[in-house]
Amino acid sequence: GTPIASPVIYSLVGCAPGEIAVIERTSDHSRVRQGPRAVANAWISTDWSGHPRGKDNPGRMAQFERLKPAAIEDFAWLTPPVLNPRTRLAACFTPADGRLVAQGFEAMQPATALLHRQPAESSNAPATASDGPRQISPP
Repeated sequence: GTPIASPVIYSLVGCAPGEIAVIERTSDHSRVRQGPRAVANAWISTDWSGHPRGKDNPGRMAQFERLKPAAIEDFAWLTPPVLNPRTRLAACFTPADGRLVAQGFEAMQPATALLHRQPAESSNAPATASDGPRQISPP
């Protein structure tokens, strides 16, 4: 396989309900599971060694599982334990309709305007933020 620098958890979603996979990867092993809608920083595979990163991963997973798709319009749901002193970016993606909502955080408070990206916008079009448009530059 392709070498990686450190163990990682990937969460992949498709466009239809239930098209969710979680890939857990170490330098020499990988596991693919039909996954929950989100993952905290802890292995789903309980027989793998290592330690969870972050605090209260069971509480974070429970909060993610309660999240309803309609809640992604803003981050009113983003409270502890998901929101924590290390939170820097909150983002929700809905591949079925192409929506993206994102916001930057610092010291457990919003640090950027709320960004809403709709599918009809091209990659070079301005994004709509709650306090006005912001230009997204191509790489």
